Amino acid sequence: NESEPLKDEHDIYPMVRRSKELLSLIGEDARVLFFVHVPKTGGTDLAIKLQDSQMYNVFSLDAPEADYRDQVDAFLPNKPIFIRGHIYLIDAWCNLLEKMPYAEIFTILRNPFALHVSNATMIYERSNMHSPAIQQSTSGTIQPEPLEKKLIEIIETSFYYNDYSDIYMKYFGYALENYPLMDRLKVAKLCDVDELKNYLLPKGNHQNQKRLNQ
Repeated sequence: NESEPLKDEHDIYPMVRRSKELLSLIGEDARVLFFVHVPKTGGTDLAIKLQDSQMYNVFSLDAPEADYRDQVDAFLPNKPIFIRGHIYLIDAWCNLLEKMPYAEIFTILRNPFALHVSNATMIYERSNMHSPAIQQSTSGTIQPEPLEKKLIEIIETSFYYNDYSDIYMKYFGYALENYPLMDRLKVAKLCDVDELKNYLLPKGNHQNQKRLNQ
């Protein structure tokens, strides 16, 4: 039997393939808002608002393939471009942004404690960990196990530690050595997301979009 061919990088990391595809589609001189989407920082809601507005070409590098293809097929050159993804900044830089001098790069940061609580809650709700775990109280009443205890159990697992404990360093660590790149990175706080939405979607003025770094 012949051995199966090794998977190439397109299969392993589709965001690399999509980044190169978008560069070819929109061109190196395009004016782009590129959002480095750290999980649980309000980015999904922001992307949905921009897409629903129909004022932007919105590309999600980590969307399901069918959704991503729909975004590519709907591309209109006369609309501003918003690209987002749960992608490490250095990967985005090497495969897309380094070649785009007019791309404006930004991210949203959140208090790390709140980020981990939100992330652990999401994992808890998506898993079977919330099914019938109970404990006996001192009064003899059967009660659900406290949510706080389950979240702590999740955060203390080796899986969570390996994937999320240094999440900001994973997204930005290697990029710190590239000073021109870091100079281009704009940072917003989670508490400023509503203001950011209003900034990107100004009411009554759809013709003259402000640039993020003005």
